[in-house]
Amino acid sequence: SFRKIAEKVATDTAAPLDLRSAAIGVLGRTHPWSDAPNFDLLADLLQPIHANALQIAALEALCHGDTPEIGSAILGRLREMSPMLREQSLDQLLSRTVWIDLLLSDVQSGNLVTNEIGSVFRTRLLTHEDESLRKRAGSLFDVVNKDRQTVIDNYRDSLAVDGNTANGELVFAKHCATC
Repeated sequence: SFRKIAEKVATDTAAPLDLRSAAIGVLGRTHPWSDAPNFDLLADLLQPIHANALQIAALEALCHGDTPEIGSAILGRLREMSPMLREQSLDQLLSRTVWIDLLLSDVQSGNLVTNEIGSVFRTRLLTHEDESLRKRAGSLFDVVNKDRQTVIDNYRDSLAVDGNTANGELVFAKHCATC
């Protein structure tokens, strides 16, 4: 069948990336959320061991559906994703109420830290049309201190402290090097 051919091409590491991406797109239009092997294949393609183009194609293919399993698969791989793919994933997650609920549950449980969600996405959550989601997001995300001078004054003393380059290098490797 057409779908079997698409599965074969999508997983063929010798095939050109654009052909594999197109095959992944076909799989997304054949209801991956109702077919466990197809869903697993697309979810696995979100892993960073795959080319960025394949990860993007897999994300787009998965997002043709709207089941909680898709949202969970995306959320489960969010920390592994490149910053660009993470932003695209968050954008997709905020497009479905059921996925927003999963995202907020992950924040509430500590599986996802609030600073892993960029300000644009936090703003979208805090201004969402659904009042219950808006309130829930408001209770999870710290309100920014409106008095900026107080914040600056509170941190001014830290400017006089000598930095630890070894610790800084570890922080950079963990949080910044992927960019």
